[in-house]
Amino acid sequence: MSFLHPTLLAVGLASVAIPLIIHFFLRKRRKPVRWAAMRFLLEAYRKHQRRRKLEQILLLAMRCLLIALLAVGIARPIFGAHGESRATTLAIVIDNGVASGLVDRTGRTALSRHLEQAEGLIEGLNASRGDRVAVLSAAAPAEAIVATPTLDHAAALRALEGIAVRSSRADLADAIGIARGIVAGDGDSPTADAVGAGEHDGRVAVLTGWRSGSLLTAADRSPGAGDDRGRAGGGMLLVSRPAESEVGNIRVTGVSLARDALFPTDTSAARQALVTVERDGPMPSAGVVNAVIETIGAGQVGGGGAREPFSVAFAPGERSVTVAVPLPADEREDADVAVRVRLTAMNAGVDAVPGDSAALRTLRLRARARIGIAHARRGGRPIGEFDSADWLRAALRPDDTTPITIREIGAPGLRQDDLAGLDAVFVTRPDLLPDAAWGDLARFVRTGGTVVLVPAGTKAAQQWPDRLESLTGSTLEVSREPIEFEDGQPLAVGPASAGSLPMLVGELGSLAGDATVGSLLEVGDAEAATVLATRSGRPVLVRVADRVWMFTAALELGWTDLPAKPLFVPLVQELARRSAGPSVPTTAVAGEAMAVPAGAIELVSAEGERRVALMGGETVAPADSGVWSARDARGETLALVAVTPSPVGGRTDPTTEDGVVEWLGRAVPGAEPVWLGEGTGDGPAVSARPDDTRDWIPFVVALVFALFELVVARSASHAGVRTAGSGAA
Repeated sequence: MSFLHPTLLAVGLASVAIPLIIHFFLRKRRKPVRWAAMRFLLEAYRKHQRRRKLEQILLLAMRCLLIALLAVGIARPIFGAHGESRATTLAIVIDNGVASGLVDRTGRTALSRHLEQAEGLIEGLNASRGDRVAVLSAAAPAEAIVATPTLDHAAALRALEGIAVRSSRADLADAIGIARGIVAGDGDSPTADAVGAGEHDGRVAVLTGWRSGSLLTAADRSPGAGDDRGRAGGGMLLVSRPAESEVGNIRVTGVSLARDALFPTDTSAARQALVTVERDGPMPSAGVVNAVIETIGAGQVGGGGAREPFSVAFAPGERSVTVAVPLPADEREDADVAVRVRLTAMNAGVDAVPGDSAALRTLRLRARARIGIAHARRGGRPIGEFDSADWLRAALRPDDTTPITIREIGAPGLRQDDLAGLDAVFVTRPDLLPDAAWGDLARFVRTGGTVVLVPAGTKAAQQWPDRLESLTGSTLEVSREPIEFEDGQPLAVGPASAGSLPMLVGELGSLAGDATVGSLLEVGDAEAATVLATRSGRPVLVRVADRVWMFTAALELGWTDLPAKPLFVPLVQELARRSAGPSVPTTAVAGEAMAVPAGAIELVSAEGERRVALMGGETVAPADSGVWSARDARGETLALVAVTPSPVGGRTDPTTEDGVVEWLGRAVPGAEPVWLGEGTGDGPAVSARPDDTRDWIPFVVALVFALFELVVARSASHAGVRTAGSGAA
């Protein structure tokens, strides 16, 4: 037998000394006074002295034992054999990812069933035995709601009330890893000594429907990969049985834009969004999904911007459709907005998971792009001879309606102040930049600016490629001296063109072949980042880093005729307009890490009710979708952030029991899963046993002793004994 509150037991047993102190030390001492009839009383006293001593000793013993029994009862003893008295530490993992919002025919969500099952498990625990419980939510990022196992089961039940469906997918692998760590470390908790070290059985209960949207796939992340928490810890793994029925669901899985910035003079091709809608469940028939695309600004909860309805038609058996949708006309300029696509009506199948019926992404509306050109002075060149700066100037501002302003910068004296307020800078004479200018350019890139490097139009050796690493943080081998071709090498499209310049994909293939290159700086190992190349494979335009581009040929006719070809103007225009987008990606998937603008200290939801604190430029992973404002210490909005629901978290395809066991084998190596509800009710080894509910025994025994003590005390005090005089009366 052990005790739940050994300290109270010790205090109670120490209290046994109270009646002893009263009996031996606080009795009144009287001075004897002799008188004539004393000898008759002494004779009677001696006759009954032995009986009185026995009564006093018995009464004192019963009072001490009564206090000891009360102490034992208050300390809450745990009865039973060693194997039956082990307390349980239960960590409950609840799937509240977007798939848990699945609504069945009765109108109940899957999450409500998970919470009901969790309540049953908690109510089956026995606090008198020392059973403790922790509660975790599995929606990415997994979170411990009750992180320290507690004996306050009522508090754990109240914590369940705060668990809601999130917009992120469930990360069961991470949640199970955290739960196992909690269970394994519970023996070190301050209350572990209450039942003795090593007397806690660990249990991890996983409550989920095991829909495919709740399981990480190998393409997303292998279970436990990159996180040792899934492989540490221990305890029996109790899992709910997988849902068996197929359920239909329609979700928006993608909204892509040609670029993150939009200008008033952009063509209709730049004002389109590609929207992808997918559906799950039984083989679907033909049907139409109605939707709306709208723009949302800061502080606009329900929309408030421009909107356009559209529809998506599914053919029989078709599960994924991508359509091009015109962006709604929004007259705002120099403003960040979010583009949201919402499904409004469906007759192409059942939409059982409402949480993934929308998708968002950010868009920056700009009146003009601000571009700088860092070049040398014109002196010494014949009139009519164009250098790289001249060609770029003409391509950036072909007419007065082009939404681009140009700032002229002298390359030899380039400073950080020259770059202030610019979206991009074309450096046509990198050989003239002072050493300090390379550090200024690096800071410009880190704060969201774009740098385009163009070699100097000289045949002499160029030293500036040695400084590329300080600008990009990566090494790229670039020759110092140009190589020349006897015949001009035609241009071709490089492998990185589609991802780097999606707006020009249709034009690059047809226009690139008209241009040729006669000289260039040779670049090694840049194939993956090459946008334009010669047909022999030598890079001509390379995306060195996210916001750093490099031409390997000077934009002069002695090196290439590209500046005089039709491709040049749209190419330069697109490089300039792409640079006007946000400095960091401001569209994220709920539950996945995202970067935030430098200087932001918090994210504030559009309705202003939700806030996420940021710490020193760290990444953050909001689990709720919506439009957020990234704000600095002064409360000013630095950028608009769009968090879209997980595009795969709402997949409703069921998983077989064998599939669950296989997945758990990879996610939790060495753990043997036990199905909840198998053999011992809903909670194997977590519900209270009859021998664990006997902490009332000490109080019953104490009550019996209290009654016995009352009788003995009454007898010892001679209460109720009638005197001779009263009997005569």
